[in-house]
Amino acid sequence: MPAFSPTSVAIVGAGPLGLEAALAALDHGLDPVVYEQGEVGAHPLAWGHVRLFTPWRMDVGKHSRAHLEAAGWTLPGPEDFPTGNELVERCLEPLAALPELKGRIHTFTQVVAAGRHGLRRGEGEPGERRAHPFRLLLRDPGGRESLAHAAALVDLTGIYARPDWAGTGGIPARDEDTLRPEFAYHLEDVLGADRERYAGKRTVLVGEGTFAATTLAALARLADEAPGTSV
Repeated sequence: MPAFSPTSVAIVGAGPLGLEAALAALDHGLDPVVYEQGEVGAHPLAWGHVRLFTPWRMDVGKHSRAHLEAAGWTLPGPEDFPTGNELVERCLEPLAALPELKGRIHTFTQVVAAGRHGLRRGEGEPGERRAHPFRLLLRDPGGRESLAHAAALVDLTGIYARPDWAGTGGIPARDEDTLRPEFAYHLEDVLGADRERYAGKRTVLVGEGTFAATTLAALARLADEAPGTSV
């Protein structure tokens, strides 16, 4: 059995929830470590041009806010709606820079796989499984791999990096895998950096969630500005 601390917590993802979880763990006397495959706030930065539909007062967790305010930080306009870029710049980056999180956030570190040390899936009773630490296979940008162990594991990576297929049942539609380069699975900057891809062209939009609604609104505005644009 590898050596591990019974208070150790491995947190995957350094977004708003990942950093909040790390500070909550610290406040409860635990020993958290955060693994992030990109930079802090990578997903909000990916849709950084989009404004959140919740105001600042709802975007900062209570543990994050308490630690930030203890360091002299002031909550931006509570009723203002930040963009993804503003959320990272004015909240997540200051959080990651807090002294109490120094050395606990490992950016550009991919968690390739995770399991219970010494046990396969389905092996062992619940009580027995809890006695075995989580075993994480990590990979750095150079492809070098290493192992880490923790008593608890919290996956807060979200779904942005793992979008659903367009087909029903969670599988690809016919020829979707072949045509994947023609699909945009994330929030495009339709009115800005990605305008040329959509202006004057016909776009098929699949989905009915907030990402789809945001994209539809942008495409509708683009249709008013660029003749021949349709959705």
